[in-house]
Amino acid sequence: MNFLKRIVFFRKRPAVALVIAAGLLCHAISSPRLGIADKNASYGTPQNSSLTNLPNSTTINLQQSGKWIIGLSDTPTVKLSGKGNSFSFMPADSVVPFLKTISFNIENGTSQNNVSISIPEGKRLVIEHVSARAQGPLGQKFIAQLQTNVAHTESPRGIYWLVFFPQGTFSTIDVFTASQPMHVYSEPGNPPLLFVATRTAINGTAFVEATISGFLVNMR
Repeated sequence: MNFLKRIVFFRKRPAVALVIAAGLLCHAISSPRLGIADKNASYGTPQNSSLTNLPNSTTINLQQSGKWIIGLSDTPTVKLSGKGNSFSFMPADSVVPFLKTISFNIENGTSQNNVSISIPEGKRLVIEHVSARAQGPLGQKFIAQLQTNVAHTESPRGIYWLVFFPQGTFSTIDVFTASQPMHVYSEPGNPPLLFVATRTAINGTAFVEATISGFLVNMR
C-alpha cells in the first residue's frame, strides 16, 4: 500500500486510525528511558557516557516521567535510594574474593576430625560453593558439615550439611565427593568457622579435603 492509498484508507476508516494512534502513544509513554550517567555530567537529562570513577555518592535527577533504566559500566555494585525523581547511587561495600583449601586426616581409633577457617576481623564471609572429598577403608561412609558463626541473629551458630556421593572403590579405598552451591554467611568470632567430617568406623586412617569459595564484605 503506497503513501496516498494509506491516507485514503485511514480517512475512510477514522476509527482504525484512532486505535493505531492511541497504541503508539501508549508505547511511547511506557517505553523505558535509558540514562547512562557520568560524574562530570549535568544530571538533569540522560548523558551518553560511562559511569566510571565516581565519587562516593552521585545523584542523578530524573526529570522525565515514565520508566527509567540506568546503565552502569566498569563500576562496583551500587545501592539505589531516594524518592520522587531523584535517586542516589553509592558504591556498595568492596567485595574481596575468598578461596580456601583445607585437608586433614581422621586418624586410626577416631571417627571425627575438623579444621577451623579464619575470617579477617571486620569482614563477613559469604560462602557460595563447597567442594569436598572423603576417602577411607573399604566399607566406611562419611558425612560432613560447615559450622558457621553469625552474631546478632536468632541462631548465632549455623550447621550446613554436605551431601556426599560415592565415586567408587579404588583398590581398598572407598571415595566420596560433594560439590554443593550455597549462600551462607559466617563471621569472625568464637567458636570459629569449622569444617567437620565424621565416618562410620574408627579403624584405619581416612583422608578429607575441601575447597570453600565465596567473597568477603565489610561488616557494619
